[in-house]
Amino acid sequence: MNRHFLWVTSFIFISIVFASCSIYEGTVTPTVTDKKTPYNPSPINGATKRENLQRLSWESSDASSYTVYFDKVNPPVTIAKTNSSDKYADVFASGTGITYYWKVDAKYSDGTKNEGPVWHFTTSQTAITQPGYILTTHSVQTIEPNVVKMLFQVTYVENKGIDNLTISDFEIYEDQDTISIFESNLNITKRLNNPYIIKTVLMLDNSTSISDDSNNLQLLKEAAKNFIDNMALQQEVALYKFSSDPEL
Repeated sequence: MNRHFLWVTSFIFISIVFASCSIYEGTVTPTVTDKKTPYNPSPINGATKRENLQRLSWESSDASSYTVYFDKVNPPVTIAKTNSSDKYADVFASGTGITYYWKVDAKYSDGTKNEGPVWHFTTSQTAITQPGYILTTHSVQTIEPNVVKMLFQVTYVENKGIDNLTISDFEIYEDQDTISIFESNLNITKRLNNPYIIKTVLMLDNSTSISDDSNNLQLLKEAAKNFIDNMALQQEVALYKFSSDPEL
């Protein structure tokens, strides 16, 4: 999966406005006693008149990751998102008046898995059937007198990265009015072309269970050396040893 981060350097105001008013229908979610199995879906089970771009969300306790299935068939078999700690997934439900089915499997740190129930919703008869993009802002920095730097990510609604965007693919707004990319002095570069630092903490177990066993100690030394030998140029490492309390 390719995900590309872009820097935008300009004096800009970027806004995305969604204007719609719809009445949704659906069934009432029953009271839940097993909160480890995914529950409390949004949109609610049986919802109708839904827009094509949907954020599926749910509740669940103590899971380490989730896999989301989203499909036109029941039960759904197409994976929309996998091994994610997020309790949501953005999907695009194309077509008008189409019923979509989805479910969430919760995986736990001990390797067990709880399979969620199948939920469904139906798209509106007047929905827009063309897919679009999702823009996620990661950081915004302002520099006087008139510079704004944004680190953001653009993906398809299927959560796949886009790597071929250019300046002409963006519109910039200031006080709700479109301004020229030339007037704003817009500049876009990919993340790898910008300075960044990977900050890492390396913890070395110095307890007697390691230090008293020559084999374990040698394995620890080799692993630590291998890690340092393969550091990235942009990587900084804080090195700790610990037995009961960590020591830098």
